[in-house]
Amino acid sequence: MKKVLGLIVGVILIGTFSGCGLGLVKLNDDMVKKYIAAYKVMQEKGITSEGEDVNNAALEEAAKQAGFKDLGEFMNVQTSILAAYSIIADQQYIDDMEEMHSPEYAKWKEIFDNPDVPAAEKEKAKKEMEKAKEEWEKNKKMAEPVMGFVNNLIDKDSAAVVKKYEKELAALFTQNSETQPSE
Repeated sequence: MKKVLGLIVGVILIGTFSGCGLGLVKLNDDMVKKYIAAYKVMQEKGITSEGEDVNNAALEEAAKQAGFKDLGEFMNVQTSILAAYSIIADQQYIDDMEEMHSPEYAKWKEIFDNPDVPAAEKEKAKKEMEKAKEEWEKNKKMAEPVMGFVNNLIDKDSAAVVKKYEKELAALFTQNSETQPSE
């Protein structure tokens, strides 16, 4: 749940900043491809947009090399991609949690349907499942209003484009945290 709340807070901050002129842009395939290309150049060159070693000229050069008009355009696209990516990750987490707390979840079925598992173990597993489900329902009630707000920050078409490139973006974001562009 901490992961979901962290992503939600990040997206809310993005939404707040967008009201300050950083704006979310409607994404398309070309923008995401250019973003990925710029991001790769930044990683390859070890360029960071965090801390004391920020080199705006190098960031600008990498953004332009990938086809952006300037660093500002790159940052606006990045803001939108990160917002959409967060929404997609949050929704996947929610879907996974919903599935996991269903009696149809494969792990639970293995226990409940296995005649070799003693009744006491099945009862213990059932109690654990119920406890986890109660906790999930409580957390879900807190997260749903926030997710409703967050989902309105990004249009469905932009989210679909980011979903299309989700694996490639995930690989970039997890490759080297020191060279990740950030807000």
